[in-house]
Amino acid sequence: MKLIEKTTLRNAMFFFVSVAASSAAFSQETPADELRSIQSLAQQSLPAGSTILATCGMSEGRAYYISPKVQDWADDRITDGRLVIFVDAKNEPNILFRDARGSFIDAKKDGAIVVFSFLNEEKKAVGLIETYPTTGVTQTYVLSTGADAKKYLLWTTVKAHLSIADITKASAHKSVCI
Repeated sequence: MKLIEKTTLRNAMFFFVSVAASSAAFSQETPADELRSIQSLAQQSLPAGSTILATCGMSEGRAYYISPKVQDWADDRITDGRLVIFVDAKNEPNILFRDARGSFIDAKKDGAIVVFSFLNEEKKAVGLIETYPTTGVTQTYVLSTGADAKKYLLWTTVKAHLSIADITKASAHKSVCI
């Protein structure tokens, strides 16, 4: 599913999903040069005084579907979408999604409420909760540095009866960020 669908067709309830997946499932990364270019473009879309916390590349993960048919955990890659995590001048968090067409979508302008779930300045780690009250979609994000010194975004989502396709799924993803 492309990110444009994720930002305009919100519908689910929140719960935290934990998925065990092999490292082979997480083999692709977006080149750092591309992420720097996206970060530069995103900066032009942000409100004055905003600070980018991370620019994240393609997302890879796993999803469990119960509608339109029940299926076991399956690969769930978002190869064209990008995420930009930022805070505005009031230190309020927000998320920009860059969809497959190259358009930036501001989560709050799309109807989301975005809040910190935690902030650990010592570890340079943050947690975010993004929820869409009109549809019930809620996503959780953890931005942290891994043991390999790379910055990662781990995120989950749950969607119930989404769109005319009646998609209901839970998923967990990871992205490598700068």
